[in-house]
Amino acid sequence: MENTIANQNAVRLAHLSTVFCLLNGLPATQELAHILAGAVMANIGKWYKENGREDFDPQTELICDDAIKAAFARVQEIAVLASISAQTGIGMEGFND
Repeated sequence: MENTIANQNAVRLAHLSTVFCLLNGLPATQELAHILAGAVMANIGKWYKENGREDFDPQTELICDDAIKAAFARVQEIAVLASISAQTGIGMEGFND
């Protein structure tokens, strides 16, 4: 595998995603990997946009630590809310408003 910036970002996020799954007791399935990757990348993009960087390209620039922390924090919030919802039967409608 070529050591490009895109690959460095992908490997770093893959490792962090694996840790996220382990810490949350989630199975590291292919389906979950796609969902988690989408959620993390969307939140990384959101962080960059909120910080005045709408031109960020993870293919050519290493993702900064603050963006990664913010993205995984948001995904952790969603995981906690989903767990509470599953345990109580209370829906999560409107939680992202």
